[in-house]
Amino acid sequence: YAHLSPIRAEKVLLTGATGFLGAHILAKMLKKKRTHVICLVRGKDEQDASARLREQLTFYFGTQSSSEIMKKVSVLCADISKDNLGLDEASYAALKKVDTIIHSAAITDHVGQEDEFEKANVDGQRNITSLAGLANAALVHISTTGVSGTQFTLDKRKHGEFDESSFYIGQNYADNVYINSKFRAEEIVLEAIELGLNARIMRVGMLTATLGGRFQKNPERNAFANRIAALCAIACVPVGMLGANIEMTPVDSCAQ
Repeated sequence: YAHLSPIRAEKVLLTGATGFLGAHILAKMLKKKRTHVICLVRGKDEQDASARLREQLTFYFGTQSSSEIMKKVSVLCADISKDNLGLDEASYAALKKVDTIIHSAAITDHVGQEDEFEKANVDGQRNITSLAGLANAALVHISTTGVSGTQFTLDKRKHGEFDESSFYIGQNYADNVYINSKFRAEEIVLEAIELGLNARIMRVGMLTATLGGRFQKNPERNAFANRIAALCAIACVPVGMLGANIEMTPVDSCAQ
């Protein structure tokens, strides 16, 4: 990324603001005085989309802080998987004035229907990347360290190192429908960078509660929380997990 231009982040388009990480990114962004954020939120209409965002913000930050945040943002009812993000021509054209896009929206479940991951995580990435190009905006794509896979596909006993400069080193990214979709989303961004887009990929690790102890609203959608719940339910731990190192990142630290 050394050759890429700096990011101004004054007129920001944020996707995924109703998500665990997205909500915290929004709160951190609005501490910058000169920053205005437009949030793309799914819903029946603008009112419903705004209500969804307010509900999530209230859960994480309380009623007063939620109201303050809502005063500072613009909310558009949109669907990133659709052409023009599901917006009318005027609304879509207006988005070309942003200088930065932070793309945090994704289906993050590790199981589900492949076509749903395709639409949200791959088609959605393609549409957001296209908008970034049209707007000549910087793109910050939120990905996952999971794209590193868990082992080499052809030689499971082989050991290797996957770092921030790696993309495909023979890892088994396609075994998990979520990881597969995020790998392909990264591929779209990397190809756009090669064509001149000012973009970054941020690979997020295991998101856990804030430093203050607030966990995500829907823990049943969190793979790590489900794993811990399962171990508690069966009152057993696999021998292979006893020596495992677990990376955990407080969500507010990640957003910062």
